[in-house]
Amino acid sequence: MSLDEEIAICQFGQGISLVNELQSHFVHLDDELKKIYLYELYDLIRQLNPLEADLDRALADSPLDASYTPSVNLKSGWLNLERSTLKKLEEERNFIFLLYLYKTTYKRNYILNQDNATAWQYQDLSKPEVVQNILTTHHNLLETIYNDPSYRTEFLSLAKLWHDQFNFRDPNQPEPTPSRANQFHFLDYDELVTASLNMFSLKTMRSSVILRHSLEKALSIQHKIDSQRAKRLVIEIARRHLREKYNSTSNY
Repeated sequence: MSLDEEIAICQFGQGISLVNELQSHFVHLDDELKKIYLYELYDLIRQLNPLEADLDRALADSPLDASYTPSVNLKSGWLNLERSTLKKLEEERNFIFLLYLYKTTYKRNYILNQDNATAWQYQDLSKPEVVQNILTTHHNLLETIYNDPSYRTEFLSLAKLWHDQFNFRDPNQPEPTPSRANQFHFLDYDELVTASLNMFSLKTMRSSVILRHSLEKALSIQHKIDSQRAKRLVIEIARRHLREKYNSTSNY
């Protein structure tokens, strides 16, 4: 999810934009980007610590009818995303529900944070100058890190690992066995981004995950930024190297 996309979601949370605008953007994504977008929207909600009552409120506020069953649940205070969320048949309704769940949990947090808005997510996003400042700050930091020679080798290595990972095919690797329809399985980020690959190098994937996490931790410490911001910067810079060196893209 790009910074522009997250800003648009926050604006929906603040009541600035309409669900139709976000829905129109979502339906034009390709299938894999839709899966990643759904997961990252879920991850934004999870960080807001939703309550059981938020799920009921989100469903009541949404335009979804009684035939819809929410694709997430709370278990021991932890928000779980079911694998069925990513099924193409229900993906648009799941997206709408997650948007309203985000809005419900965001509004509760916004009330608590708006008078002490150190995080950009709680600033007044109805003001164009505020949005532009957020984008400019992000761009400037991205350029600083991209041009920092002390990280260049690591980013080039990550780009190579991604290139190798997404171009790997092993003809001896069997097709994965479909999961039973009644067996719930909750996803993590690195499983999701490789879900489209029936066959891939597990060793390469693990190496890329370890290197990505190491870069995120180093940037968080050096630039005093939170983990989500560091993750976005690492992904965007690695994608840039991937385009420049291999003329390729990644759905990370």
